[in-house]
Amino acid sequence: MADEAVSMTEIQPDVASEREGYRSDGYVLLKQLFPPIVLSAFRARIQEDLNFHGSRDFIRTSVLLKKPAIEVYSREYPPMATFLWGLTPRVSLIAGCELMPSYAYFRIYQKDDVCRVHSDRQACEHSLSLTLELGDNIPWALSMERRHLDQPLGAIEPDFGEQDFTAIPMSAARASQRTAGSLRSK
Repeated sequence: MADEAVSMTEIQPDVASEREGYRSDGYVLLKQLFPPIVLSAFRARIQEDLNFHGSRDFIRTSVLLKKPAIEVYSREYPPMATFLWGLTPRVSLIAGCELMPSYAYFRIYQKDDVCRVHSDRQACEHSLSLTLELGDNIPWALSMERRHLDQPLGAIEPDFGEQDFTAIPMSAARASQRTAGSLRSK
């Protein structure tokens, strides 16, 4: 466990450059937001508390996905809301304003899952996608359209079509913060 531990002094964010990137691009990749061991422990606790292996209570279908996935909201599992509140000061620093958390959501993607292109809901003025753990330690891309939208689009699409987009390499302990008005896809 000592080999996996990362001291907080090793995680020195450059908030000014993160804020600048966030303002200019509408998103920013936050590297090492947490030590990986913290995220692994949090994911293991969720899995144990909610009995993912023995229960089908949290397996849901969605128009965004090609197949069912495990999905949990913070209203169903309050420790996720606590985790969100703990992240809020850091996210507020980057956003450059005081924020009030609205909700937290957890999804386990399976091999070959695809999340269709969509807009986040209006309540997601500032969103954070956090990768807790990766199967086989293989990073995946969180893709976001580059144009800014004043209102979320209701359409769900299989891809970005002709629109320019960016793909952010997500791995454990990395997070992507983005502003409202961006289309995204896993």
